[in-house]
Amino acid sequence: MPAISYIELGVRYTHCLWSVLHTSKAKLPPSSCWPAGVSLPPNDQSPTGSEKESREVQVPLFDLQRFLNAKT
Repeated sequence: MPAISYIELGVRYTHCLWSVLHTSKAKLPPSSCWPAGVSLPPNDQSPTGSEKESREVQVPLFDLQRFLNAKT
């Protein structure tokens, strides 16, 4: 048996990736390039309508607790 579950490993990996992208001030591609049904996880730093259209939106920090509590 692994020391940590695959779910925990996936969460750690996702959190790390989002943190690195946010820290390096990576910009999001326009939402028109995203596959159908894909959206950003909920976050206080999620872009507003005008920011989404500007195409200069920084990757927000990933908040696991808020993501898990979100209902779509």
